[in-house]
Amino acid sequence: MSDFVPLPSNFEPVQQAQNPVFDSLLNVLTYPVYKILSALNSSKAQGPDSIPTWLLKENADLSANPVSDTLNSSYHESKLPQSWKTADIVPIKGHKTKICDLCY
Repeated sequence: MSDFVPLPSNFEPVQQAQNPVFDSLLNVLTYPVYKILSALNSSKAQGPDSIPTWLLKENADLSANPVSDTLNSSYHESKLPQSWKTADIVPIKGHKTKICDLCY
């Protein structure tokens, strides 16, 4: 997440049309983030951010608030950090001719 720059303390979001249902759907709470982080499988590989999953899991109580703040800021600004827009694509091995061949 080296491309992510935190918001300044005097940041004022651009006011859009007020829709209380829309705003309530895009508010990430800290406790659900904590539950997700603490339930991570520590034997899995790290993501594109190079943070080991065991580190996220063991420090879920410390990192839940910054992660939820980052997500909320991202949703309210309608922007994502550039590093979140990248993915590792793994090609499907073998010859597949029909879409149903890809189903499990």
